[in-house]
Amino acid sequence: MSDDFDSKRPDHPDFMTHGELKKIEFSGVRHNSISNEVEIWAAGEIKETIPRTALILDAQLAIAQAIERVFGIHYVIVGESKNALKLH
Repeated sequence: MSDDFDSKRPDHPDFMTHGELKKIEFSGVRHNSISNEVEIWAAGEIKETIPRTALILDAQLAIAQAIERVFGIHYVIVGESKNALKLH
């Protein structure tokens, strides 16, 4: 393993660049540590960004609602099973 930055960077979507996520056509939820926002991705494109203010108010609700809007899923559970937030 070389000592450059990329060889030490974790291979996880939270640590990938926008270009890398686009290239692999990432779909899912990612925390953008620079902006402190949550991004909802589908097929390599950001479909919705959840602002930090919404995450502070109620992160589970904001993420569940965004997933429901973007993916059309009408039953979303966010969080641990005993404390999960369910949307119907």
